[in-house]
Amino acid sequence: MIPNWRRTHGHEVNPLDLKLVLDAAPELLVIGSGAYGRMQVQTATFEILKKSGIDVRVQKTPQACELFNAERLGTRTAAALHLTC
Repeated sequence: MIPNWRRTHGHEVNPLDLKLVLDAAPELLVIGSGAYGRMQVQTATFEILKKSGIDVRVQKTPQACELFNAERLGTRTAAALHLTC
């Protein structure tokens, strides 16, 4: 758990924001895009995750939490969750 996780550029996720995730190399990364889905994931982020062999799923944060809880027992799973907007 990383308390107070912040993105480099507000409401978007870029590869630098996920350095610790990339280092941990989970099979699945669940990204919570906020309560209203306002946080965006850069195309470059998707490309780097794919090249690293990490499956990524983006959902609004409440649904992302449900997905994380469902998947975490069967696979090495990480979550990056935007908790507002």
